[in-house]
Amino acid sequence: MRVCLVTIPAGKGAELAQMLLGQRQCACVNVVPGVQSYFLEEGQVKHTAEELLILKADDTDIGTLRTAVIENHPYHTPEFVVLPVDEEGTDNDYLRWIKYATRM
Repeated sequence: MRVCLVTIPAGKGAELAQMLLGQRQCACVNVVPGVQSYFLEEGQVKHTAEELLILKADDTDIGTLRTAVIENHPYHTPEFVVLPVDEEGTDNDYLRWIKYATRM
């Protein structure tokens, strides 16, 4: 299992989440509203309102999930950060559900 972090413009997270879930690219997406992102771009500090998507996915095909996010994201270079999960400490039923939910 992997947890993936993706930021997206405010109000756009549900659309991407629905698409990813419909394609069974991930098992669950949390949409966290109210994220204020500050970042460097072209030598200047910029600011934008975003949502944070927390994707729970099977680790067997993260590349396909990454491609789906990048191809359907409004940013030229979207954030896609993959975090490992300590599966020994994670509930086995939850891990089985992740695998089941993402099976095509």
